[in-house]
Amino acid sequence: MKSYTCSRRDFLKTGAIAAGAYIAAPAFADEEAPLPGVTVSTAYPETSTQLKIGDPARFTVLQFTDAHFFLDRPEVPGVDDHTRADWKKMVDVYKPDLVAMTGDLWHDNPEGRGAEYQTSCIQTLESLGVPWVYTWGNHDQMNDFVKGHDAFHDAKNSLYRGGATGGNYTIDIVNSEGKRVWELLCLNTHRHGVHGTTHDWLTKFAADVKDKDQPRYAFFHIPIKQYLSARIKRTYSGISYEGVAFEKEDGTALGLLKSVGGVRACFVGHDHLNDYAANVEGIDLVFGRSSGWNGYGSDKIRKGGKLITANCETGSYAWESVFPDGLRWKPNPEDHIEEIIDKPFINPKAGEQAAA
Repeated sequence: MKSYTCSRRDFLKTGAIAAGAYIAAPAFADEEAPLPGVTVSTAYPETSTQLKIGDPARFTVLQFTDAHFFLDRPEVPGVDDHTRADWKKMVDVYKPDLVAMTGDLWHDNPEGRGAEYQTSCIQTLESLGVPWVYTWGNHDQMNDFVKGHDAFHDAKNSLYRGGATGGNYTIDIVNSEGKRVWELLCLNTHRHGVHGTTHDWLTKFAADVKDKDQPRYAFFHIPIKQYLSARIKRTYSGISYEGVAFEKEDGTALGLLKSVGGVRACFVGHDHLNDYAANVEGIDLVFGRSSGWNGYGSDKIRKGGKLITANCETGSYAWESVFPDGLRWKPNPEDHIEEIIDKPFINPKAGEQAAA
């Protein structure tokens, strides 16, 4: 089998990011570009909301990441429609309580069209017919982030509450009696990772938390540094076809997440050719399955989603990569997949055939 190590340089040529294997690299071609979502909005002061679930023994989240809607790639015509159809099928098949979109929903802001792209993407999320959350990605660019915050807040079925805090917010998952049984942390890793304003927000949040035993998930776009150390030490399981672009995060975010208490797992995106997990100091670090056919890597690995299932009564949970045709996949602990292999959970042709 042919070995494959991905460079993002081809993607960079279309206005995207670049990273070599095993090293962190700048996640945006223009370091002077604004940090997505960091500018705050004063329209809505709340920084948290609730989602009531009917069966606390089974709470499910379907994670999508790295859609890159509106990236102009003429070699793949109609690709955004392919992504939209996949998402709708996965929601119909897996019937999640919540959809979590972890960044790079659209691709940049050419000719100031970012707000237009956002509007269309919001319509796509609304059409899924279930509650959803969103975290900013490095490519989610627009001219006016204040209006961007407000648009996410006002959208149908949206639980976004990040306007007042630059994209950082929480969701309380509550049972029929209104008791919180799980908590979601939604972080804005903008272009630099868990760094700067997000690091500051998480520091304060950790200091203010009263219930350290409450089960929690963290959702954000750019992985933290320990995703890389797990790969180097080969303590991960899953698919590892490229390096880890943790950007400017210096390794301290894991300690902050531990100090919050109860964090079971982090779910991220950013690196399209990675779909692996590792337990580091008691927290599962999980890559989401890249979900947009317009993002790089669509010729190497099948696009899909990540289904997360929690028992809020016991605090246990599980995850698996899922696909529109009903295929589910989770690696065995000994699986270190670093070569291109012909398996239905990897082969992009399987996704094309399922859509036909």
